[in-house]
Amino acid sequence: GCNPQESLLDPWNRHWHCPNLLVTDGACWVSSGWQSPTLTAMALTRRACQAAAQRLGAC
Repeated sequence: GCNPQESLLDPWNRHWHCPNLLVTDGACWVSSGWQSPTLTAMALTRRACQAAAQRLGAC
């Protein structure tokens, strides 16, 4: 989400009030489709981890 008043997570899947907490599984979706979400969850995890590594200066 764009702000903590309207969402639990920021655009990088970090919890607004606990920035060290990344939520990268299906819990970050407001709804689910009929198809398997495995690849989407993997892509969200990769994206969130890359952003975390950049913030830590690892990349």
